[in-house]
Amino acid sequence: MAAAHSKRIYARAIRRATTGQVRLVQLGLGPQRANAYFWHAPTKEPTWFDVQRRIERLAREHPGSVEHFVLASLEHTGDPVAIVGMARHPMSRDIVRTWLQTIGTTTDDRLQDRFGTNRLLGAAVVAAAGFLLQPDEQRSVRDTMLGLYQLADRAMFQFIDSTGTRPFTSSSNDESRAPSGPARHRHRLVVAATLEDRDAVALLLPDADRVTLVELSDTFGRADFAEYEAWPDVGVVDVEHIRSRITRFSPAYASLHRATSELARRLSDSTLADLDIVHDDDRRFLEVEIADVIFFQALQARAVEQLLADQSFDHIVIAFGPQGPTSEYVTMMSGVRGLVVDPRVEFVSISRSSSTRSRFWEILDRLEHKNLPPHVTERTNNDSASREAPDALLIQKFDESARRVANALIEPTNGPWVLVATANNAAYNEASAGYVHALGKQHDVAVLHVGQNATQLADKLSTAGAGNVPLAFLVPEVGPATPIAERMVRRLAGTVEAPTDDLDVDEHAAAWAALALLPRLSQNTIAPALARYRALRMWFDDLERRRELPAAVVLTPNRNPGVSCLAPIARSAGIPSVVLEPHMQDANYCRYVKVSADYYGVISNYFREHAARGFGIDSARTVSIGSPRLVAPQGYDHDVEQTRARRQFTDDYRIGFPDAVPQLLYFCQPSSWDHVSRVWGNVIDAARQSGARVLLKPHPEESPNRIHQYLDLAVAHGAADIVTRLECDPATAIALADLVLTTYSTAAIDAAIRRVPVICVADGDVSYPIDLPAIVGAPVARNAAELADLVNAFLDDPTPFDEQAKLLIERESQFVDGPGPHLLGLLDRAVSEGRSGLRSADDIPASLFLDGPHPTFPV
Repeated sequence: MAAAHSKRIYARAIRRATTGQVRLVQLGLGPQRANAYFWHAPTKEPTWFDVQRRIERLAREHPGSVEHFVLASLEHTGDPVAIVGMARHPMSRDIVRTWLQTIGTTTDDRLQDRFGTNRLLGAAVVAAAGFLLQPDEQRSVRDTMLGLYQLADRAMFQFIDSTGTRPFTSSSNDESRAPSGPARHRHRLVVAATLEDRDAVALLLPDADRVTLVELSDTFGRADFAEYEAWPDVGVVDVEHIRSRITRFSPAYASLHRATSELARRLSDSTLADLDIVHDDDRRFLEVEIADVIFFQALQARAVEQLLADQSFDHIVIAFGPQGPTSEYVTMMSGVRGLVVDPRVEFVSISRSSSTRSRFWEILDRLEHKNLPPHVTERTNNDSASREAPDALLIQKFDESARRVANALIEPTNGPWVLVATANNAAYNEASAGYVHALGKQHDVAVLHVGQNATQLADKLSTAGAGNVPLAFLVPEVGPATPIAERMVRRLAGTVEAPTDDLDVDEHAAAWAALALLPRLSQNTIAPALARYRALRMWFDDLERRRELPAAVVLTPNRNPGVSCLAPIARSAGIPSVVLEPHMQDANYCRYVKVSADYYGVISNYFREHAARGFGIDSARTVSIGSPRLVAPQGYDHDVEQTRARRQFTDDYRIGFPDAVPQLLYFCQPSSWDHVSRVWGNVIDAARQSGARVLLKPHPEESPNRIHQYLDLAVAHGAADIVTRLECDPATAIALADLVLTTYSTAAIDAAIRRVPVICVADGDVSYPIDLPAIVGAPVARNAAELADLVNAFLDDPTPFDEQAKLLIERESQFVDGPGPHLLGLLDRAVSEGRSGLRSADDIPASLFLDGPHPTFPV
């Protein structure tokens, strides 16, 4: 790892040095002399990365010298990927096309000197002709180039195929399957494991009126390719992600969750069968940990299948970067139904490695024949081996590993203390630190951090004034557990049902995902989870033996099974557990989990009432304590804050706020564009009808592409002049507004605790996952006319709206007092009730998965 890092640092240093030298030559002698120096500089030979940078810089600064550089590059480069890259790049491909057309008139000796000793360079020339020239010209180039070699080897044809292969054509060991000739498409879909190498992906953008990019490793679509729309021959570029079409509250999402949770139960049972190293109570947490891993891998496959079903795409590119034929990405893709028989599909390598491209048939073979990965086929041949239990030596090593972790955990303080268990989560760290700070005012507190990277949490603890709280790290050593993980792969491979076409789409996707993930699932999820459960129980046994158990255990977030698994461990020692949820969570989202702790702290009475119905804990055990994130600022005066914020924005951004024009603040959510676009349309139409302006506040998870969609729709509605996108924190945005609009965002509570009027917006007679009108007492506008009427009513007489804005803080004091007093009261109750307050075995959910059927919503 260190050696690889050093090589990257060295390569960057060399690249920077070379670039600087070339620029100096260019300043003194001109771009063409610099082009020559680029290829003769006494440093490492340039790669396609360097060539691409030079082409784009010349196109900006010296466009007349691009041709000279491209021709020099074709003459000197030893990187086959550079030839393909120049043939694809819209700033150089016309030059390459003209050069290719001259190959037939070039002497054989000159071609032999240039390409005869590097067959992959010759393959790159043939590949370039394949997507730049017409068929008769391609044949001429192909015959000329292949004639340079006595025997064209498989690596050449694999490199050619890596530039584009139609999977439905017949295959041959000595013939390329690359598509013929240039073509323009109406709407191209590009699917990739990752879009991190934007320059490589960008070469797939030209020659399409519209391109939709999908990154399977991303659940938010944060990649931004807007700058590439300025390239020649590039149309509109959209970016989607795996939850763009299968949204969190869609029937397809819930159905996939059902399939993956059922498979996770079977895998958990198989893992723990005859394996006497963990407590039976740990089973329910292991199920969730397994399901979490399988679900998002299966979601990738289902997302691709949904995209394949969209007939608006007339060209579908499945892109491969550095992934090998046995990678999780390739295995997952091989399980996608319909992929290899769809005539729109083309497989393309965007790898910068010519050696990776020259093994492309291995990927194609796995895709076309749906071969199971070796870790499955090699370990399921022996049925008895797949059922064998770990031997005594493996269990002994596993116990030793867990014991080392337990011994490394925190030493408690002298006297009564409270344990807070949490994990690194950007959405929870601030709240977790707030809870610790509140508890620390009355109790000695120690924090147990489950997992790695506690830096963010430690920073938040310091900011919250709880920096002196002991912080323990729970990072199980997985190395000694590796033999058990290896044994588990054999067990689990025999547990997953063969993914035949008889399975429904979700069961099929779940099975393929599990098979693709088995080594990582065993090594990185199951083995560490078992070690964690074992270490925590050992630690609590040690504390009990020394009579140093905490008075109570506080857990947050509940959704993390590595945190919530402490509830039964504490209960077995007679210690009460309290789980805290600082966010708006009810059981309408299928992937939340039930509460296994003895007490439950929520942010408001609405969620207290919903806990019993969805999370499996009685309302008598649930208390509204609020959240550190949602506390009314002391002495907040909206008029004063509004004046200050608007003056600041006017000075900094030249945004005006006319006195007579109401400012409507719309907090959007990352959900289905099909529905949200109609809600947004209602907002901007109502603003036009009422003479208002709209402040658009995107959610932090909104992708750049989605933000463009909001702004483009405003243009389409003729309302671009009344819409302003805000890039600020929610509190500042609320200060700017007269009215706050949202569908189901927490921002409604942020506004209500500041006594700013809220209107809930919808499109038609629909409901949303969170019933905000019930929480904050806000009216609902279900179309543009209703919203315009409400805005006009506010302008006529704001008093009723101002009165409504006070309802939440008048009804629920935790939004004024903060969670501290309410949390301390709940903890006092838990400690005073002691063992008598612990939940009985019959009262604890047998499974943490929420009961179905799961509700669905249009977002």
